[in-house]
Amino acid sequence: MIGPRASSKKMPRGQPPQVGRSGNPRGRPARIAEEVELIEACREKTPEALEVIATLMHESTRERVQLAAAPFLVERG
Repeated sequence: MIGPRASSKKMPRGQPPQVGRSGNPRGRPARIAEEVELIEACREKTPEALEVIATLMHESTRERVQLAAAPFLVERG
């Protein structure tokens, strides 16, 4: 028997926002210092990581590794 929770549609909660008014008026919260540091560290390491992935794609003898590395290069670089 299928219960009410098995439905794929979610029931809306509360009232919908008024026409012309945002559902999130304050916007996205500001990033904390740790988030900013992490993002910067990732950006600094990205070129090195892409070089490693490119090396794996071009020099690996296993086709599976080459196929796994290819989408990363297409998406990121």
